[in-house]
Amino acid sequence: MFGCRKEVGRLAWIVWIVAIITCVILLASILFLLKITVTARFRSHGGQKELTIECKAFFGLLKYKKTFNDFSGLFAETPDDTIKKEKEAVKEKTEEKRNPDSLLKGIKNGKETVEKLLQAHQDVKGFLKTVAIRRFEWYTAAGAGDAALTGIIAGAIWAAKGMIIGLLSETMKLKTSPAIVVTPYFQYTVSATMLSCMFTFRAGKAISAGMKIYKYVKKARHGRIPNGMPLDYD
Repeated sequence: MFGCRKEVGRLAWIVWIVAIITCVILLASILFLLKITVTARFRSHGGQKELTIECKAFFGLLKYKKTFNDFSGLFAETPDDTIKKEKEAVKEKTEEKRNPDSLLKGIKNGKETVEKLLQAHQDVKGFLKTVAIRRFEWYTAAGAGDAALTGIIAGAIWAAKGMIIGLLSETMKLKTSPAIVVTPYFQYTVSATMLSCMFTFRAGKAISAGMKIYKYVKKARHGRIPNGMPLDYD
């Protein structure tokens, strides 16, 4: 009788262990296949910048939305950062006519940054190949107060946007026709842009890529960077 109870107890433990393992595998599978939708909106006008990021999962049941004004919510500012920011604000007001040039420079720097990140590690490319872009809208208004200069700047912005769209189509799945608009203002000094995009990816792919990139960063800190990439890209 005692032996029978002992066997029943062992069987119950085995059932519980199997049930726990099954649940873990099931949850891991759901997480790996979970599709995440990210919507990002960026606006810049008159020195004011705003970035809104919204993430959705489980058909919208899980939501997260965050808005950054002038990106003050992304990083904690030190007193030195605050003083530097105030100086830059004063400089922007005294050099308004250079805003279109700054906008063009920012677009080119952004493209170069993306290219360097893609070159840094193959795992980034592997993950981006699984990302699907569902919406991409990019509107820009630029004016230098001079018709000839404004025309040159507008043409350069068109060229920069074309290169970035080409880069996105090569590295990601572009599932939509991008809406790209550049509006030149020949008589005014204007610098404004609005970028809205929506993309989807699998959570499992992102986790896998994140773990590999984390290992890559650890190697970089110890000076062991693959492909001979330097620590400083500047």
